[in-house]
Amino acid sequence: MSARMIGGILLLLFSEVIGICYGEWSFKLFAKMIPPVAITSFNMGAAHVTLLGSGAVLGLLIFILAVVSNWLSGMFQPRSKAAAPAPPAPARP
Repeated sequence: MSARMIGGILLLLFSEVIGICYGEWSFKLFAKMIPPVAITSFNMGAAHVTLLGSGAVLGLLIFILAVVSNWLSGMFQPRSKAAAPAPPAPARP
């Protein structure tokens, strides 16, 4: 496997971890804000799945943004011009 492929896989994994952590944090905030008597366990479970799913989508968006920005950064780097061949060295007697 090339280093570029490993880097892409690690970027995908880390961005998904960030997204899932955000979804879990959102669920904990949701659970803290809603009183237990106001919501059923089914709705609490559905909210958990929904917020984790939205976190996974956020992780995918982070990955896509990182890949696109990496691709665009290559377009704005100055390209070095091909070096002209050096003239032959003078012969020594």
